[in-house]
Amino acid sequence: MIFSLIALLLAVASAAIIARSIAKPIHHLSNASRRFGAGDLSTRASFKSTGEMEELRASFNAMAAQIEEREARLKELDELKSDFVSSVSHEMRTPLTTIKTLTRVLLRGELSDAERREYLETIAAECDRQIDLVLNLLDLSRIESGTFPVSLTRVDVAELMQTCMVIEQHSADARRHELIADFSREIPAAWADRLALRRVLCGLVENAI
Repeated sequence: MIFSLIALLLAVASAAIIARSIAKPIHHLSNASRRFGAGDLSTRASFKSTGEMEELRASFNAMAAQIEEREARLKELDELKSDFVSSVSHEMRTPLTTIKTLTRVLLRGELSDAERREYLETIAAECDRQIDLVLNLLDLSRIESGTFPVSLTRVDVAELMQTCMVIEQHSADARRHELIADFSREIPAAWADRLALRRVLCGLVENAI
């Protein structure tokens, strides 16, 4: 009877220890899941165990790390989108303001022929900038989808740069910069897509300004 009682007590104690060793990791994992679900994406299950509980802990931590990385990437993309929208808005607002201002000046009619021609050329150049901006936005989607069209022809690079100088002249004047095109050496023709190359060269000049 005594031995049976001792064996029973040992069995109960062993069962309690085993149950506690199982319940404790589950409790830790449950708390970690609750904190993670509440928005703390850095939460990890830190208990040490063996067997299936250790596999479950490792799986939870791997899943949590993947979700945290994905959320960080989504946040970064959202910030990039906001910056992109802000940049595009600025790029569109500046030329449109110039076009509006010069149009009002032209409507007054108190200009010489030279001034009128200069303002009209500026308006045309700013319209070209707007068209380039829209085309660049379209090119982004075409490049991503692999459908960007390229039409190669013989291009006069010096003449193309002069065109960019005209387009970007007003932007330089507004910031009190001087644009100088030095073609003291002959520039060979390029085999390229004329429209794409013009937008690249104009973009370089505009970014420099």
